[in-house]
Amino acid sequence: LNEPMIMAVITSEDNMANLDHYRQITKRLSDPRGLSPEEAKRLSRNGKTILLIQTGLHATEIAHSQHSVEFAYKLATGDTPFDADKVLDDVIVLLIPVANPDGQLMVTDWYRKNLGTKYEGGPMPWLYHHYAGHDNNRDGIANNLVETRAISKVLWHDWFPQIYNDPHQMGKYSARMFVPPFMDPADPNIHPLIFSGIGLIGANMVFNLQKEGFKGVVHDAMYTAAWWKGTLTSNAMVHNTIGYFTEEASANIATPVYIEPNEIPEFYSQRSLRYLDPWPGGWWHLRDIVDYLLNSTMSLIETTAQHKEDWLYNYYKMGKDAVDTRRPGDPFAFVIPSQQTDYPTTLRTLEMLRFGGAEIYQAKEAFVADRTTFPAQSFVIFTAQPYRPYVLNILGERDYPAGVPRRLEDNASHALPMQMGVAFSQIDEPFEASLEKLTSIPYPNVTTPSSTYIVLDAQVNASYAVAIALLDEDADVYRSTENIEKDTVKVPAGSFIIRNTPQIQNDLSDLLEKWHVTAHGLDDIDNI
Repeated sequence: LNEPMIMAVITSEDNMANLDHYRQITKRLSDPRGLSPEEAKRLSRNGKTILLIQTGLHATEIAHSQHSVEFAYKLATGDTPFDADKVLDDVIVLLIPVANPDGQLMVTDWYRKNLGTKYEGGPMPWLYHHYAGHDNNRDGIANNLVETRAISKVLWHDWFPQIYNDPHQMGKYSARMFVPPFMDPADPNIHPLIFSGIGLIGANMVFNLQKEGFKGVVHDAMYTAAWWKGTLTSNAMVHNTIGYFTEEASANIATPVYIEPNEIPEFYSQRSLRYLDPWPGGWWHLRDIVDYLLNSTMSLIETTAQHKEDWLYNYYKMGKDAVDTRRPGDPFAFVIPSQQTDYPTTLRTLEMLRFGGAEIYQAKEAFVADRTTFPAQSFVIFTAQPYRPYVLNILGERDYPAGVPRRLEDNASHALPMQMGVAFSQIDEPFEASLEKLTSIPYPNVTTPSSTYIVLDAQVNASYAVAIALLDEDADVYRSTENIEKDTVKVPAGSFIIRNTPQIQNDLSDLLEKWHVTAHGLDDIDNI
């Protein structure tokens, strides 16, 4: 559908006239190097807290797109439970009303088409995201999708928010709303200020919901986002940003549902400290979901304003601790050698890391670290950098704590190079090397051989993308049944052999450039 993604900026008139100034303050606070605590406190007093609220990531969770418009209107008109002028003078709200606009329209069209039929409120018989389906919410690390990259650009490159909220919807039969804190275990790489900040926001949210008579609010249950980092919300925590999401019970898209008391599980029918005011059952409407969301997001923005200087200074402090304090057992750095079986995938891994905010260096000459010699052009990622928790979570291995009988929602450890098939080393002791900080990923120049045949190494993942694309253009593509060792070509069995005809020259050149694949040339394939 190619619907545009939009982001509204909601704040006071004076702030709106100085957005770039306040954005530069948060950018400066994101990197503590060369910034004294006294100067950071001055910037925190003069700055504004930036709060990003992103809604509608899962297209079937339709209440968020309905809530966001009403939320924006209430803020703009002052129809709020607080002094909107005062709050919006301290807070810059970034509101992404629909993070998956194509999917939201698909779900809406499907729902309207089936109103009044037995399929009303049922699921679509196709994916609402062409590539990722429901799990576009698991793209926070890879940033493969254009929607994710747009949001990540706001988070780590353009605005540097201190708080990031991403509301969701859950099943119909348990609590009416989940509010953090999350369940144990807590990721040891994440600064305690993240979890205490989440707790503060959650406590105020529960209090305000209860004050207004909203039943069925649960906390410290259901979700283990304090450990896994697959989504943008949980990934925010390793970027010194308060990552926060809520979950509201669903209707059948926009069709009300009636929940009998005996359909509610035992835990959610009894009072506990985690679930203070059980919901008794009954009708549950789309309007109910929107009302819970309105109350909780109003509470969120009020708490954001009440602690403006704390959020800003803590943002600086977490980065400073990441740079200055190496904890016992933390590695000193990670090294990714330049000599790899699949170099394009190695560079893709580095691109993912750099887009996520990791600082990467490249060696000008060979060096020794932990009694191992690494060649020139190897890549070095130090852990002493503002986003140290991100580096440790993505590159390091993590052991899930013993004695915590929880079902994780995602991977216990990501160890991105291992998943990508990239060789790397953890370096525990300090070392010296001649390094240059990367400002871009050094993809090599590729050329298209003029030989009769083109050979693509089967050990390189991107070779498959090139070969499949050429098949779509009716190219003659073969697979070798044995290793090829001829002239300067040395590739394993299964490698691709492509007849280099004039008809495919342009396509082949563009594909090699797109996928950064090195092609080998052969003038004949006799005895292969």
